[in-house]
Amino acid sequence: MNMKKLALISLDGCGIYNIKHMPFLSELAESGEFAVVDSIFPT
Repeated sequence: MNMKKLALISLDGCGIYNIKHMPFLSELAESGEFAVVDSIFPT
């Protein structure tokens, strides 16, 4: 489940970098709120 959330963040090509430097992304993923962001990305 965490890998899926990381993959969503990596769509910009710098997933891990963004998690480290943008704590709110990590907080969203940990809290499960990333389901909201998931609907924003086209699949």
